[in-house]
Amino acid sequence: MPESAAVTDAYFDDAVFIGNSFVDGMRSFFALPRSTFYGVTGISAASMLTYSGFELEKTFENEDGEVEHEKGTLADALAEKGGRFKKVYLVFGTNELGPKERHRTEFYTALCSLVDLVRVTAPDAKIYLVSTLPLSQARSEESENYNRDNALAFNNVIKQVSLAKSAYYLDVFRLFANSDGYLPEDCCLSDGVHILRPQYESLKNFLKTHTI
Repeated sequence: MPESAAVTDAYFDDAVFIGNSFVDGMRSFFALPRSTFYGVTGISAASMLTYSGFELEKTFENEDGEVEHEKGTLADALAEKGGRFKKVYLVFGTNELGPKERHRTEFYTALCSLVDLVRVTAPDAKIYLVSTLPLSQARSEESENYNRDNALAFNNVIKQVSLAKSAYYLDVFRLFANSDGYLPEDCCLSDGVHILRPQYESLKNFLKTHTI
């Protein structure tokens, strides 16, 4: 996605963000009360296809006479209100990172399935695929999975999915990476993975200037 003129926050009123803990961070720091966020900490693209803990609009009365919302899968949630969404942001890859070819192949298959699900349930939506973020140098050098080379390889997979499925690729890796391809230590938590509030503000501004 090339840079474009900045949109206002209203652009995201009919947007849904789907993915891992970075989506939870977006919910906390983006200040977009009209947007929808389906974030699950630690989840992968494959697991998102079967996760069944999303709150639905449909309600029921429990044994105490209290009204509760039913829970369901992402497919259930999108079936309820997918037609309302005109922009869908998919944020996956970090929890799937691994050095083997099968890691990348499994991720490709699962991410393609998620795009297919969105296309069925939100047929008029623009689909944005968000790249993985860089990792800190300390984390990268100590981990077989969470390292720079794997992040770059998985971003290539996300690019492949964007081409195969005619979705838009958002390269936020380059937004945060230093000249060596690492996430600066002062931009993340001690885990070397999760960014801080100022970086979420930068991420929001990036999304606002990379739209169709």
